[in-house]
Amino acid sequence: MRVLSRSRVLIVVLLATIALSGCDLFDSDDDETPTSPLLANVILSGQATAQANGDGLATYLGSVVNVGSVTARNVRVSVNVFDGGNNLIDVASTIAVPSALAPQETGTFLITTATPAGSAVSFQIVIEWD
Repeated sequence: MRVLSRSRVLIVVLLATIALSGCDLFDSDDDETPTSPLLANVILSGQATAQANGDGLATYLGSVVNVGSVTARNVRVSVNVFDGGNNLIDVASTIAVPSALAPQETGTFLITTATPAGSAVSFQIVIEWD
């Protein structure tokens, strides 16, 4: 068995350290900005409006916009309807038109609930997508 001299072991360790210094194992630079993944982000554009339809039921109309960096697919808009006591009395949803929103693209929605307009005191819009 051949024994390495101290100088050869030192050279091997030094070369291994130099080779590994290019990887993140020894990187302690906290000033780097982490890269963020590409994401869709659909938000309500302005305010949704509530009104009564021809049958006296509460309907909600509004628009959404994708402020993210990739296309949001299957954009669904829901409305949670509350009475005067802040009790949840109805939930309804629809698919935005169009259902896929590219970055900066706007879609619209119209949701009709089963709640009489007079019973719907407040509402909350919830937006989901794939």
